[in-house]
Amino acid sequence: MAKLEMPTVRDLYDSFITDYESRTGALTGLLRSAFVRSFGWVFAGLTVLCYRYGRWIYLQMFITTCSIDALRQYGYRVGIDQKDGSTSVVTLRLQGVSAITVAAGTSFVNPVTGLVYKTTVETPVLSGIADCIITSSVQGNIGILNIGDVLTLGSPRLGLPDSGTVTDVTTEGADAETDATYRQRVQARYRMKAQGGSFEDYWLWATEVDGIRDAFPYVINGGVVTVFAVADGSGADRLPTTEKLQEVEAAIRQSPDSLVYDRQPVQSHLNVLAPIFIPVTVAITGLTINALTAQNKADVKEAIINYLDSRRPQIPALNYPAVDATLSVLAMSAVASDIFTNADFPGTFDAIAVTVSGGAVTSKYVLPVGTLANLTLLTINGVIA
Repeated sequence: MAKLEMPTVRDLYDSFITDYESRTGALTGLLRSAFVRSFGWVFAGLTVLCYRYGRWIYLQMFITTCSIDALRQYGYRVGIDQKDGSTSVVTLRLQGVSAITVAAGTSFVNPVTGLVYKTTVETPVLSGIADCIITSSVQGNIGILNIGDVLTLGSPRLGLPDSGTVTDVTTEGADAETDATYRQRVQARYRMKAQGGSFEDYWLWATEVDGIRDAFPYVINGGVVTVFAVADGSGADRLPTTEKLQEVEAAIRQSPDSLVYDRQPVQSHLNVLAPIFIPVTVAITGLTINALTAQNKADVKEAIINYLDSRRPQIPALNYPAVDATLSVLAMSAVASDIFTNADFPGTFDAIAVTVSGGAVTSKYVLPVGTLANLTLLTINGVIA
């Protein structure tokens, strides 16, 4: 994209005075208070304001550079809304209840996070057991609970036990979508036009779900469409839960405002799976002693993880190129070298060794269908980083 260069007030002033003198053949007064020179400063200032407004308008013309308000308008035109995030909804079983019902609004606390959950409706008690539907008080990943988690009663209530156990997860909490991620989805939607069941459609449907960052659709055999759903996060944290996979499957089958299956082609079969994580180990040897600092170790580990997170299997229909599916030993060496070279305590190393699934990689490794790379071990001079 062309960059709009904005002149300074001084540049515009000098241009105005030069143009005035060349057109009139007369020199302007030397004093700043002279009329022509005073007008020149005013004219230059107003022109700069016009430049700034024009440059802002220019940026709104492109999804890549527009403001978030304009981006939401672009998204609205193609049916892509920014994800607001969601709260966790689970079933909490209370045993030994002597009360007749559990009142709506009863509070429970996660002793690990301190997050509060409340019952949404009045719950009947049968044989001393109450299965309460509770919702987290805030949106986001922090509210996620697993089956078997124990929550404590927020304040003592007559006839209720001190704690309960999660027996079912209806909805997992998810963080609100960042502006950067939303921009990527809107850009993808403009590139990927709806085609009634293309790979682009499956990607768009899957990534509508809160907490799902990417999707890898394939027709592997027998006409079965297999979609590998990738959750937000880094490394193995990108593994979606069973509940998220169910949400993805539901989103692919029907749109949020529909009562019937109105998306997935009628005759196709669907299989939604979690990605397969390929374990990667990296060993850096011969690092100079002065560079063996805790900060350098942490920085190089983060850099290698970021590199591996950027890799994903090749899918030509989604414009996911082969280069992005390649784990390169040379690239990882360059990443590590860049960190150590530019560190506060710089240094060099002799060699870097990479293994994938236990096998040594001398040059490159290409990620197979539905896989992601995950750093499981990094050692520097033989010590775990």
